Amino acid sequence: MDINIDEFYDNIVSPFVRDFEREPSNLRYSYGAAWALDSFASHIFYAFKVPAKDDGDYKEKILRPKSNAFKLVSNISTATKHAKITRGRNKAKVKDSSELVSEHDGWHSNFYIYDPNKWKYSIRVKSGENVLPMILEAEKFLLEEMRNLQNGIEKPK
Repeated sequence: MDINIDEFYDNIVSPFVRDFEREPSNLRYSYGAAWALDSFASHIFYAFKVPAKDDGDYKEKILRPKSNAFKLVSNISTATKHAKITRGRNKAKVKDSSELVSEHDGWHSNFYIYDPNKWKYSIRVKSGENVLPMILEAEKFLLEEMRNLQNGIEKPK
């Protein structure tokens, strides 16, 4: 069965992202959303025959420089899929899967004040970034990239 790019997004990518959006403290959902978005970028490459050496080259040279969110999400995908990043390690923000942690947002670290309205957990990179907003921004970026390619607006170099 062939699946087109829109079906891939609707049936694979979006459900992974929506699951993580619904449960932002779920580590499994964070991994799945990152993997799905990184895979979506590869599917975009092949669906539109983007002029690049391969899908890795497309992500590295075209997508990552345009979006810090996609850069982080793709990095998370690689680090969690392979356990550790060995190539390009110096550029990687997340070097291995242990750098994703579930932290609660209820205690303000500067004041140690409990705020019950903020008592929720979220997945963060050890350097501090909350992963969910990055996932959502990367999703939006890739959808825009796909629409630009569908409409012939953008021809990658």
